Amino acid sequence: WEDSMTSRPMPRFDIAFVSAALLLPTWAFAHGDLGTLRITERRQSLSTTGRIRWTVQERVREVDIESTAIVIVDMWNQHWCRSATQRVHELASVVNQTATAAREMGFLIIHAPSDCEKFYSNYIQREWVLGLRNATLPSRNLTFPKLPIETGKYGGCDVRSPQEAPWYREIDLITIGPYDAIIKDDAQEMYNIISAFKLKHIIYMGVHENMCIMTRNFAMQHAVKWGLEVSVIRDAVDTMYDPMYSPYVTHDEGTRLMTGYIEKFLGASTESYEFINRYSNYTRLRTHSEL
Repeated sequence: WEDSMTSRPMPRFDIAFVSAALLLPTWAFAHGDLGTLRITERRQSLSTTGRIRWTVQERVREVDIESTAIVIVDMWNQHWCRSATQRVHELASVVNQTATAAREMGFLIIHAPSDCEKFYSNYIQREWVLGLRNATLPSRNLTFPKLPIETGKYGGCDVRSPQEAPWYREIDLITIGPYDAIIKDDAQEMYNIISAFKLKHIIYMGVHENMCIMTRNFAMQHAVKWGLEVSVIRDAVDTMYDPMYSPYVTHDEGTRLMTGYIEKFLGASTESYEFINRYSNYTRLRTHSEL
């Protein structure tokens, strides 16, 4: 297959039969330029030379596309917190642009809108996940430091809203590609994909860093316990944080603190630009070379 706009070879799928006669799309990537993506990632480490302090390190690295997946977390059509709903709408554009660029480069995109599996029951992107063979979940006990921000009495919502569950699907501003995956909040489903695709690196975006991205059954803490490398796209995330509570900063600063926590104790952060610009440059250069 070829992309009609760029004549770039699209990712090839080897077809494998799984239970219930479903089809599992297994990525088989082209060699060369499509095999890796060069990105800049940021981590923090504790320096004990002289005064003890946290230091920020940025490095350029090659991310192996075949063994990396991007998970879109709980980008619901509506949240019980009105301001969270507004911020999801604001984030949706960058999340979708990032996922679109990553998908075209060959990354597996996993949609994880918790509690919404009923809406997607007839989607092939959900059916092939359910057809995967159950893999043995690793057993590894790890503990993590206390989070730097508190949710407080109102669940982290910075406007007063009744705590209900109005969501039923992922926001329709985000495209679900034909070979994407749709999962529920289930460790087994997530690990089945990890096992089937031999994933080693999971990149998260969506909401919320201090809740669903951190603690859901498919989320960062579990992935780290399973021995995977994890990252977050820091301009494509949000937090549930009310400035009335500790550490008494703005909502945006609370989100930055939470991203810093991930950089210190779980993995790394990067930016959507690394994916969107990389794909834009590729298509522009490819088109120019064919003129």
